[in-house]
Amino acid sequence: MLGGPIDRLSDIPAHTQVKRRILDALLGDGLKVGAVLPSEVEIANQLAVSRMTANKAILSLTAEGWLVREKGRGTFVAERPSRVLDRCVILMRPLALAGAVEDYYHGSLYWGIRNYFQAFDIRVDIAPMDLGFAEQFQEASDTVLIAMNPDPAAAAALSAMGRAGKEVAILGSSWEGGHVNTIDSDNLLGAALAVNHLVEFGHKRIAFVGAGLEDSNTVDRLRGFRVALKGRLLALDESDVFLGQNTSGLDDPTVERFIHGLRSNNRFTAVFAAGPHLAMQILGICQREGISVPSELSIVSYDDPAFLRMTNPPLTTIAQPLEAMAVRACEVVMQARSLTQIESQQVIMDPALVVRDSTAVAYPSRTNSESFL
Repeated sequence: MLGGPIDRLSDIPAHTQVKRRILDALLGDGLKVGAVLPSEVEIANQLAVSRMTANKAILSLTAEGWLVREKGRGTFVAERPSRVLDRCVILMRPLALAGAVEDYYHGSLYWGIRNYFQAFDIRVDIAPMDLGFAEQFQEASDTVLIAMNPDPAAAAALSAMGRAGKEVAILGSSWEGGHVNTIDSDNLLGAALAVNHLVEFGHKRIAFVGAGLEDSNTVDRLRGFRVALKGRLLALDESDVFLGQNTSGLDDPTVERFIHGLRSNNRFTAVFAAGPHLAMQILGICQREGISVPSELSIVSYDDPAFLRMTNPPLTTIAQPLEAMAVRACEVVMQARSLTQIESQQVIMDPALVVRDSTAVAYPSRTNSESFL
């Protein structure tokens, strides 16, 4: 029905050749309306490709309306392409739009999404999560949505869109209780990796620096920080928690409070900064205050943009698998579109500790003689 193995010497990608073979069968007499499509394994064996390649071709044809998938039953030939997928819209907070593609975090996710959909000839656009975004896209049958780290109000609107049948995924933050796909890295694990690394160096008093009081990532990283300290039998002095009002960094009053903490005799000997720009801000404060990093203060950052490797010293950090997260978000919305019924998915991926030169054994004269139990 589909012919023999594909042409391995062709410049045409393997999944595109598989897609064309299936489409030829749909347009010819090989597969009629209502017929069950052979399984991915059967297609892969017949065309001598991997199952992943076969799956990619089937997802593309389903998104274009040629096929319909029913959970537990299989994939069937549709009557006609009625739900053509034309584009993926990446939703961002309005304040994050400026320079988003060049930004490490948003840019990594954007290019991961764009490269994925480019293989399917699906356009990728960017739009703000403003007051009218739900009404704008709810009825856009040719569009799937991937929302990057929405605020609470936007997350609630996205959840409502998911309940109404819209193919939506939230990428880069976790929201419990909503009927919406979420793809994120494990912020609690990331915080634990940072704390455990610092405790192994003998640090007993560790400060937390975060920004964005309602940002889900900040909330989760602070929660993970608290849990990790408790797990190491260390209590958190609440005066060592420094939170900025927004995600752009620490505001002046918080910076002043942080500097006051640095100057105290019985101060913290290490800092867990919940973002790379925060870590850079802390490093700059230390340089101005004459605090040597890491001999007098150790710093662990979050995320891994190139500038963290070029600082003096290069910064130890927690790296998220951003590219893998972006690809998984694409797969989730494609699956949501290709199946007639599917439950929302919550995907959590593991971050990794990247050790560089900004962490060291706790400075002897600053090490607390006992933990704050």
